[in-house]
Amino acid sequence: MFKRNKSVRSKTIKEKRRMRLTIQMKMVLIGVGVVAAFIALILTVILPGLQTSLMSEKRTEIKEYVQVANSLLYSTYQQEKYGTMTEAQTQALAEQQLSSMRWGDDDADFFFIINTTPTMVMHLLDPGMDGTDLSNYKDHNGELMFVDMVNATKQNGAGFVSFSWLYSNKQNDYQEKIAYVAQFTPWNWIVGTGIYTIDVRNQVAALRNKYMMYTGIAALVSLLFIFIISGIVAKNVKKASNVANKLAMGDADQAVNIKSSDETGDMGKSLGNVVAYLKEMSQSADKIASGDLTVSVIPKSEKDTLSKSFSTMIANIKTSLEEIRKQGDYLNKIPMPIMVIDKEQNVQFMNSTCAGTISSKPEDCVGKKCTSLFHTDVCDSGDCPVLRAMAQGAPCTMDTISDGSSGKTPLRITGAPVKDAEGNIVGCIEYVQDITKERIAVDRMTAVAAELVKASEELSCGRRQRGNDWLFLLLRRHR
Repeated sequence: MFKRNKSVRSKTIKEKRRMRLTIQMKMVLIGVGVVAAFIALILTVILPGLQTSLMSEKRTEIKEYVQVANSLLYSTYQQEKYGTMTEAQTQALAEQQLSSMRWGDDDADFFFIINTTPTMVMHLLDPGMDGTDLSNYKDHNGELMFVDMVNATKQNGAGFVSFSWLYSNKQNDYQEKIAYVAQFTPWNWIVGTGIYTIDVRNQVAALRNKYMMYTGIAALVSLLFIFIISGIVAKNVKKASNVANKLAMGDADQAVNIKSSDETGDMGKSLGNVVAYLKEMSQSADKIASGDLTVSVIPKSEKDTLSKSFSTMIANIKTSLEEIRKQGDYLNKIPMPIMVIDKEQNVQFMNSTCAGTISSKPEDCVGKKCTSLFHTDVCDSGDCPVLRAMAQGAPCTMDTISDGSSGKTPLRITGAPVKDAEGNIVGCIEYVQDITKERIAVDRMTAVAAELVKASEELSCGRRQRGNDWLFLLLRRHR
């Protein structure tokens, strides 16, 4: 069950890593989002607004054309008014003048005239409609379009009318058309012209296609630029991340190669300063580890706790070494041989007296096996008081014989275990006492005791005088 959960968790972590968006991907997605928002703005705001604006311009344009045509009718009407021409002549002249007035693309747009009946007076493209009663004429959608034109002019004398009209020669190609009509009261005429709304929509569509093409080109160039720039940024961030990860693993031997004039370049410089700082601290630590306490660590600021801690540590080590030196001097002054060994019987300290017993110097003995320096009856055996002290966790004393260059020497060896702060035995301190004189004294006392016993026996056998003489001689011998 545990293994299966571990497998699922590992799979989930891998999936999250695969789903993780890199900085480059995020920046590209931001660019795509901006482009998409701009396209949406064009389609939903700019183009509809443009279409409304164009339609308003077209409505204003046809209104102005009709006003011009109406002014022309009034000018022609003056000839009838002043009697230079008859009504029929002036109306014919007016129709001729309006029919020659074309506008729009390829002069495709024109004026038409109806009266208030309504009856078609002039239709430039379909002269067959001239004189036709339009009261019941309906457009493709069933609207009485010409009646609507008459009604539009009754209130204000002019107005806009929307209707459906044949757009092209194609069958049933009817499109919406907006016309502006204005009444010419003297003749009860209504003059008008119009535009197809599809022309405006086609114009907007053409602009939309142009905008989309330009937007697409700009988007591709922008996204390519963003991709390149984001790639550079991501590469610099990746370099910084790799350096930071290695620093976190304790590897301060790093080179920050981030060359940029933007914030990533500033980040690289800052990270380089961190690397240089850690290298300096690492070099100081190496010197301290090698015993060089002349290192001077200067804090970079008031908050540089690491440098301050290094300085404090160096001061504490110096103080500790001075104390150790003093203690070492004390131990060296002790006439008794003393040495300290670790659990592998390697010599960690030896005073001068101890080294002098083997005609050596303390520094030459440190690091060597004690069994290679001294030879006694208990060395490398289970009776070694040092090994027994470390095994039992308590001091152990034993007498033995040392076989040295000056011969056999009776010794009393005492071992006391050395423990660390957690109470673990890490070695043993050993001090040695030459008991040669003690052995001689003991041997003498033993001999005296034996002779005393012998004298006592002789006295008890009645040889008092002889025994007294012998006792006198014995006391003189051991005096």
